[in-house]
Amino acid sequence: MNRALAIPAVSCLIVFVLVFVALQKAADSASPQGSGTDAANAKQSLASIPIPNAKERLEAEPANPQVMLSSDAAGESLTKLTDKYAQPWHDWENSPHHTYSRAAPRPVPSMTTEVTIEPPSDPHDGFFLATIEIKIGQQLQQLACVIDRSTKRAFVFKDGMWVAGDKWAAVGPLPNR
Repeated sequence: MNRALAIPAVSCLIVFVLVFVALQKAADSASPQGSGTDAANAKQSLASIPIPNAKERLEAEPANPQVMLSSDAAGESLTKLTDKYAQPWHDWENSPHHTYSRAAPRPVPSMTTEVTIEPPSDPHDGFFLATIEIKIGQQLQQLACVIDRSTKRAFVFKDGMWVAGDKWAAVGPLPNR
């Protein structure tokens, strides 16, 4: 091998080995096995803390009827949420932006939303169940929704997951996309 190539190759090999050793030492000192007694003590202290599940917490904390959300207020909050969800669609529908296409502009189908709230079977129940219907043209989409009466937060069931209402409303659809 040429001497002009051997010197940089050996230098790179030495630097590589030094960096590898330094990273291994850093990984060993950061791992919980590096300090065995500290890790064992931390696991024991975490295991001794009682953490009730969500159902036990809800049963333990009685609902305060003065702070609870009414069905009218829940309907208003869901209506605001669906309006926020449909806003990008309505903005696109009313703007002249879509008519500046080279192809003939296609009509934008109308989008309507409707909220249906089921009254709770027990007046002291902590949740409202609701259905959000989104109709785009002839296509109808129904989403399940749960409103927590004490925290006044809504959760929407979308794509197999429960999503916070604010996050769901922030990604409203746009036509032709």
